[in-house]
Amino acid sequence: KVNVDAAIKEDRKIAGLGVVIKNHRGQVLAAVVKSIIPGERSYTEAHAVKWGMEVVKDLSLSSAIIETDCKIVVDLANKKVSNMTEIWWTMSDIHKSTQDFQLISFQHVPRKCNGFAHFLAKRALCSSESVIWRNNFPADVLCMAESLFNERFTFFSKKKKKSLSLNQI
Repeated sequence: KVNVDAAIKEDRKIAGLGVVIKNHRGQVLAAVVKSIIPGERSYTEAHAVKWGMEVVKDLSLSSAIIETDCKIVVDLANKKVSNMTEIWWTMSDIHKSTQDFQLISFQHVPRKCNGFAHFLAKRALCSSESVIWRNNFPADVLCMAESLFNERFTFFSKKKKKSLSLNQI
């Protein structure tokens, strides 16, 4: 599963992209941040999806479920609506890139389910470099992951009485 998000800081004319890649057990494989020059919001969100797909491909993963909290980008990626002019090229790149995967899907998720990717996108606003963390996560990223783990552990323990490992975020 790949959660992606974008955050825009209008006064600095910068956008941050965040990507979290998890395996089928929910273990975090990679956390990724990147800064870009922003466009219109849906364009920037589409760019986050495109970049998330590129990172998945670079990690040699052949399948992905891409989740974003931007419904219009999901609808465009799934070809449920016709394309918007300002993001046509980005959506075209996304559609072409689907050929690089054995299985790929695009899903809309509420913002509260995309918190880690949103945190990473906001973190990217403070840096001009692209970073991929695979094992050695910075302290603030670990704290966010632990916070999300605690929220989910509480949720799961109330619903299913199931324990989770720290990697299942």
